[in-house]
Amino acid sequence: MSFQKSNSVMMLCVRVISGFLFAVFIQSAAQAADEQIEPQKESEVERIESADALHLFNLMIRPEASLSAVYDSNIFATRNDELSDLIKVFQARLKAESDWQSHQLGFDMGGTIGIYDKYNNEDYEDYWGRVNTQIDVSDKANLFGGLGYAVDHEERGSPRSDLVGSGPTTFKSRNAHAGIALAGEKLGLRAGGTIEQLRYDNTLPITNEDRNRDILGFGARLSYRLNSHYTVYVQGISDVRDYSIEFDDNGFRRDSRGHRADVGFLATPSDQIKAELYVGHLLQRYDDSRFNNVNTVGFGGSIQYRYSPRTIWSAQLDRTLEETTISGASGYLYSTVSGKVEHMVTPRITVSAAVSASEADYQEISRKDRYYAAMMGARYYPTANLFVGAEYRVQVRDSNITQTVNNDANIQFSDDYSRSQAFLTIGALLHPVNTGPMWDAPSGEPITGTDGRWTGFYAGIQTAHEALSLLTSSTRGSNTDQGEFADSKLNIGLFAGGGYTFENSLYLGIEVEGDRSNTKISHSKSKLTSHTQYVTRQDSFGGSVRVGYQIPTGALLYTRVGLVRTQFDTYVTINNAPENAFINGSYINGMRYGLGMEIPLLYSMFARFDYTHTKYDTILANLVTHVESFDLREDMFRFGLGWQFGAGETEPATTAIDVAGPYVGLQLGHGSLRSVLTGTHNESGIPPSTFAGDFGGDVGATAGVYLGYGYVFQEYLYIGVEAELEGSSSRWLHNRFPSGRNFSVDKKETWGGTLRVGYAFENGTLLYGRLGGAHTRFNTLWRKGGNRLNDVDRDDRELGIRYGLGAEVPITVSSFLRLDYTFTDYGSYSFTTSHANQDTMQFHNKETLARIGMGLRF
Repeated sequence: MSFQKSNSVMMLCVRVISGFLFAVFIQSAAQAADEQIEPQKESEVERIESADALHLFNLMIRPEASLSAVYDSNIFATRNDELSDLIKVFQARLKAESDWQSHQLGFDMGGTIGIYDKYNNEDYEDYWGRVNTQIDVSDKANLFGGLGYAVDHEERGSPRSDLVGSGPTTFKSRNAHAGIALAGEKLGLRAGGTIEQLRYDNTLPITNEDRNRDILGFGARLSYRLNSHYTVYVQGISDVRDYSIEFDDNGFRRDSRGHRADVGFLATPSDQIKAELYVGHLLQRYDDSRFNNVNTVGFGGSIQYRYSPRTIWSAQLDRTLEETTISGASGYLYSTVSGKVEHMVTPRITVSAAVSASEADYQEISRKDRYYAAMMGARYYPTANLFVGAEYRVQVRDSNITQTVNNDANIQFSDDYSRSQAFLTIGALLHPVNTGPMWDAPSGEPITGTDGRWTGFYAGIQTAHEALSLLTSSTRGSNTDQGEFADSKLNIGLFAGGGYTFENSLYLGIEVEGDRSNTKISHSKSKLTSHTQYVTRQDSFGGSVRVGYQIPTGALLYTRVGLVRTQFDTYVTINNAPENAFINGSYINGMRYGLGMEIPLLYSMFARFDYTHTKYDTILANLVTHVESFDLREDMFRFGLGWQFGAGETEPATTAIDVAGPYVGLQLGHGSLRSVLTGTHNESGIPPSTFAGDFGGDVGATAGVYLGYGYVFQEYLYIGVEAELEGSSSRWLHNRFPSGRNFSVDKKETWGGTLRVGYAFENGTLLYGRLGGAHTRFNTLWRKGGNRLNDVDRDDRELGIRYGLGAEVPITVSSFLRLDYTFTDYGSYSFTTSHANQDTMQFHNKETLARIGMGLRF
């Protein structure tokens, strides 16, 4: 399944889960002819259930039903202040086609009901029905035709889905098509016509009558078969787009006439590859003299490659001219490239992943919208007729529309947004299913490997990248003050412990550890009544219980929970009262938990990748005039080398796994966002104050999809490239109520690419380092005083240098588990507020991010 051109992301997810993509109604006769004469084959990797049907009156009938729970992180597709909801979606479909030896008849009908948990105005009811027929005049000629009707809705996020409307925009579509197809020994001709009627409903207070239109199309394709594998063709298409209202709400005439001519090439060089590519000329003439003709290159194509009996790769390329009623724009050229992979782990389990990149180039105006999307999902059949599906999808819109709102510092990317969705589906195929003899077959060669080697004592040394965060709160006079601060630094430590492996797999052990650090969080402002404070982390020691599982290749996956005691030096003072400073150096108790993996190396050596989160007891700083509450949290990623006493050299795994080639995966992360703030504050009646602080917080989660390709040289050197797209909820804030400065930074969507270099073990384990770039949007708020026109609510896109390290261990021959850690250093941005007493501030953002992921190699 390919990505839809529309922005209806949630519906797209649901349709993928339920096993079909709602067809875009035909808008050219040549396309209509192609679909009738040579219908697209369903992938056997994706739709095993299509092998059988209910048989009634020479019809093959396939009813289906599904129920989905969809979590949407940004249902209104807004740039900030995202609102999330849980949507319950019920879908039913009935598809039938004739099994006659000549002629064909088919129909497809269904409906989708979406019920929002909190925002009931977004509820929708969609349904559709269409019928297609083909009459075989002879073995070389046929007539075809069809009718269709649909009631659908636009998801929020489209430039035309007005956010101020009472609900999503709904519309009705009626369409019909008819044509003829002739096939000779070498020559072929297909010709036909289509008509479609679109009627939009109002979403008060918005009216949509000016979007109503009729589309009439005619086209023909003449093809010449060079041989059994290659065909060339020429095709021409004309359309008439007639709007019901002569002038739209902005006073523009939208009627137009269009023509398209293409030269194309079809290729099936083998049973594994099918491809098509065409290029030509696209022309559209508008009745409104203020609109210039669209006169440009058109192109399109697709390729499907059966990489293996269990894996299919596909890609699509397309450019079309779409309608819009945005003021001043005649339409927009929509160019898109997308790709998808489907992999059958077993006949009961199918995994798929897809990515797309698109651009909507609006004509006559300067607007360009770019869309990036990625998806990964899986479906499992406990029985032949029941399935459970899960999927994660992320979509980003990056528009060039920039607005300066109220003041020069308040720069907004008003139409940018990111959206993440996770969903679970239960479905039923209400017709017979031919499972075949392979239904219960395993997936390829099972992994066999080492016996349990982690029993006994061990010790090692480790270095950590530590992100320390501090939450402060207090009541200062009539104000309530809350701030989040952070800093990061390397430390070094030792560990030792012992454990036992039960039945060569389940592991239970205890561990003690100690480290030394000098991470320091500081904040200062030169104003006499302001605070100066710092917290410095010193030595730490503790112990934990570890529970884990040894996979067949010998790696140990574990979780830990334990207690630590860490020394913190705390200093807090009011600048004009240093005699009342709070100075304290003491050990603070903390609860530590985390996860990690240990990988056997040579002899008894092993490498450790470990991520922990620690929450410490509260420090109360008594400043005589008030009490400051300090809550400390710590995130650490540790890389260590250890020695397992008495383990001997690890036996190599008997299953060799190649880590070269393409792969895709889904990953979840926990990050710490840090911002170094420097600047000058101005207030009436007092001298300017210098300001500096290490702000940040560890409350942030990410989720994303990644894909890449790798090579292995000299049997062990791994070099690869990887791209990623992820959404985020990382942020920090500072609030002072009811008077004072309130400010915060939110990290939004990220996309980027990295180079990975590592060491590949014969058993499929991969240790690697990475270096690359990450492109991220940050939303920064700055509020001071009572005039809201001076508020700053701005967007900045920053390119960061991302580097890190990680490890991958195979779970099966084709799947792997990843633990990955990165540090990203972004560029700086600054602004000066428009207050009478201006503030000038600079923000330098940094991020630590630990991610655990699942992936699939092909």
